[in-house]
Amino acid sequence: MLVKIYPNDQIRSENLREKTKARVSRRRYEK
Repeated sequence: MLVKIYPNDQIRSENLREKTKARVSRRRYEK
């Protein structure tokens, strides 16, 4: 999905995605 109207929202969503990935990877490595 490309959101050119709201670039801020796109960046926010990307940051959230990276954060969630980091959390999942951390949990996987911890277990």
